[in-house]
Amino acid sequence: MPIDYWDALLDGLLSIVVSLQERHTYSRWWMLLISGIAAVILGIFAFFQPGVTAVALFWIVALWLIISGIFEILAAFALRGLGIEWVLVISGILSIIVGIVFFAHPVASILTIVWLIGVFSLVHGVMLLIRAIRLRSLLTA
Repeated sequence: MPIDYWDALLDGLLSIVVSLQERHTYSRWWMLLISGIAAVILGIFAFFQPGVTAVALFWIVALWLIISGIFEILAAFALRGLGIEWVLVISGILSIIVGIVFFAHPVASILTIVWLIGVFSLVHGVMLLIRAIRLRSLLTA
Protein backbone atom coordinates (compact mmCIF):
# COMPACT_ATOMS: atom_id res chain seq x y z
CA MET A 1 0.00 0.00 0.00
CA PRO A 2 1.65 3.29 -1.07
CA ILE A 3 0.29 5.21 1.87
CA ASP A 4 -0.33 3.38 5.08
CA TYR A 5 -4.06 4.00 5.25
CA TRP A 6 -4.20 2.66 8.80
CA ASP A 7 -2.03 5.56 9.97
CA ALA A 8 -4.34 8.08 8.32
CA LEU A 9 -7.44 6.40 9.75
CA LEU A 10 -6.04 6.13 13.27
CA ASP A 11 -4.68 9.67 13.23
CA GLY A 12 -8.00 10.96 11.94
CA LEU A 13 -10.06 9.10 14.50
CA LEU A 14 -7.84 10.21 17.37
CA SER A 15 -7.96 13.81 16.13
CA ILE A 16 -11.75 13.68 16.05
CA VAL A 17 -11.91 12.26 19.58
CA VAL A 18 -9.45 14.82 20.98
CA SER A 19 -11.18 17.72 19.23
CA LEU A 20 -14.52 16.74 20.72
CA GLN A 21 -12.99 16.32 24.18
CA GLU A 22 -11.30 19.73 23.99
CA ARG A 23 -14.15 21.71 22.44
CA HIS A 24 -14.96 23.42 25.75
CA THR A 25 -11.37 24.40 26.55
CA TYR A 26 -9.85 25.07 23.13
CA SER A 27 -11.44 27.73 20.93
CA ARG A 28 -10.09 26.26 17.69
CA TRP A 29 -11.15 22.67 18.36
CA TRP A 30 -13.05 22.64 15.09
CA MET A 31 -9.78 22.88 13.11
CA LEU A 32 -8.60 19.61 14.63
CA LEU A 33 -12.03 18.10 13.92
CA ILE A 34 -11.84 19.08 10.24
CA SER A 35 -8.29 17.75 10.03
CA GLY A 36 -9.41 14.47 11.58
CA ILE A 37 -12.34 14.09 9.22
CA ALA A 38 -10.06 14.80 6.24
CA ALA A 39 -7.55 12.20 7.46
CA VAL A 40 -10.29 9.57 7.80
CA ILE A 41 -11.59 10.34 4.30
CA LEU A 42 -8.06 10.17 2.84
CA GLY A 43 -7.38 6.91 4.68
CA ILE A 44 -10.54 5.34 3.28
CA PHE A 45 -9.68 6.65 -0.21
CA ALA A 46 -6.13 5.22 0.05
CA PHE A 47 -7.57 1.85 1.06
CA PHE A 48 -9.94 1.64 -1.91
CA GLN A 49 -7.76 3.46 -4.49
CA PRO A 50 -4.11 2.60 -3.77
CA GLY A 51 -2.98 3.24 -7.36
CA VAL A 52 -4.49 6.72 -7.50
CA THR A 53 -3.03 7.45 -4.08
CA ALA A 54 0.44 6.39 -5.22
CA VAL A 55 0.26 8.60 -8.32
CA ALA A 56 -0.98 11.56 -6.28
CA LEU A 57 1.84 11.05 -3.79
CA PHE A 58 4.35 10.97 -6.65
CA TRP A 59 3.11 14.33 -7.99
CA ILE A 60 3.16 15.82 -4.49
CA VAL A 61 6.78 14.71 -4.06
CA ALA A 62 7.70 16.22 -7.44
CA LEU A 63 6.12 19.55 -6.49
CA TRP A 64 7.73 19.41 -3.04
CA LEU A 65 11.17 18.90 -4.62
CA ILE A 66 10.79 22.04 -6.72
CA ILE A 67 9.42 24.18 -3.89
CA SER A 68 12.02 23.02 -1.36
CA GLY A 69 14.77 23.63 -3.94
CA ILE A 70 13.60 27.20 -4.40
CA PHE A 71 13.61 27.77 -0.65
CA GLU A 72 17.07 26.25 -0.28
CA ILE A 73 18.42 28.70 -2.85
CA LEU A 74 16.67 31.58 -1.08
CA ALA A 75 18.13 30.39 2.23
CA ALA A 76 21.59 30.44 0.66
CA PHE A 77 21.19 34.15 -0.07
CA ALA A 78 19.96 34.75 3.47
CA LEU A 79 22.96 32.90 4.95
CA ARG A 80 25.63 34.61 2.84
CA GLY A 81 28.95 34.90 4.56
CA LEU A 82 28.69 31.72 6.66
CA GLY A 83 30.58 29.60 4.13
CA ILE A 84 27.79 27.07 3.65
CA GLU A 85 25.70 28.89 1.08
CA TRP A 86 27.22 26.92 -1.81
CA VAL A 87 25.93 23.67 -0.26
CA LEU A 88 22.41 25.08 -0.14
CA VAL A 89 22.63 26.36 -3.72
CA ILE A 90 23.81 22.98 -5.04
CA SER A 91 21.18 21.13 -3.01
CA GLY A 92 18.47 23.52 -4.18
CA ILE A 93 19.46 23.21 -7.84
CA LEU A 94 19.52 19.41 -7.58
CA SER A 95 16.10 19.38 -5.93
CA ILE A 96 14.65 21.57 -8.66
CA ILE A 97 16.20 19.45 -11.42
CA VAL A 98 14.90 16.20 -9.92
CA GLY A 99 11.43 17.73 -9.47
CA ILE A 100 11.38 18.90 -13.09
CA VAL A 101 12.55 15.47 -14.28
CA PHE A 102 9.77 13.86 -12.23
CA PHE A 103 7.21 16.12 -13.92
CA ALA A 104 8.70 15.68 -17.41
CA HIS A 105 9.20 11.90 -17.24
CA PRO A 106 6.94 10.41 -14.56
CA VAL A 107 7.00 6.78 -15.72
CA ALA A 108 10.77 6.71 -16.13
CA SER A 109 11.16 8.44 -12.76
CA ILE A 110 9.00 5.88 -10.98
CA LEU A 111 10.87 3.02 -12.65
CA THR A 112 14.19 4.62 -11.70
CA ILE A 113 13.11 4.84 -8.08
CA VAL A 114 12.11 1.16 -8.15
CA TRP A 115 15.45 0.20 -9.69
CA LEU A 116 17.38 2.28 -7.14
CA ILE A 117 15.54 0.60 -4.30
CA GLY A 118 16.27 -2.80 -5.86
CA VAL A 119 19.98 -2.06 -6.32
CA PHE A 120 20.21 -0.67 -2.79
CA SER A 121 18.52 -3.80 -1.42
CA LEU A 122 20.91 -6.09 -3.28
CA VAL A 123 24.02 -4.18 -2.20
CA HIS A 124 22.75 -3.91 1.37
CA GLY A 125 21.99 -7.65 1.44
CA VAL A 126 25.48 -8.51 0.21
CA MET A 127 27.00 -6.22 2.83
CA LEU A 128 24.96 -7.92 5.55
CA LEU A 129 26.14 -11.34 4.34
CA ILE A 130 29.78 -10.21 4.35
CA ARG A 131 29.40 -8.84 7.89
CA ALA A 132 27.72 -12.04 9.04
CA ILE A 133 30.52 -14.19 7.60
CA ARG A 134 33.20 -11.97 9.15
CA LEU A 135 31.43 -11.99 12.51
CA ARG A 136 31.11 -15.78 12.39
CA SER A 137 34.80 -16.16 11.60
CA LEU A 138 35.66 -13.84 14.53
CA LEU A 139 33.47 -15.85 16.89
CA THR A 140 34.99 -19.21 15.89
CA ALA A 141 38.58 -17.95 16.06
